[in-house]
Amino acid sequence: MFDPRYNKSEWLSINNKWYWFKLGGRLKELSGWQDYYGKWMYHVPGDYGALKDCKYKIGGKWYTFDSNGYMISESDKE
Repeated sequence: MFDPRYNKSEWLSINNKWYWFKLGGRLKELSGWQDYYGKWMYHVPGDYGALKDCKYKIGGKWYTFDSNGYMISESDKE
């Protein structure tokens, strides 16, 4: 996945998840909860993508994620 022509870091949306690519096009392997400027994103362990536009059960609670991948609500029920 390395491409030396890829000279910037950026988020890319792939299969309804956000992935962070570092300089050179390498995937940054993020996992679990990550705080981005006071907002929370969840990166699926082993997949490294941040959830977006969905509800997802984590540790017995349901979390809703917006189109930017930020958690917008949590609940004990789906």
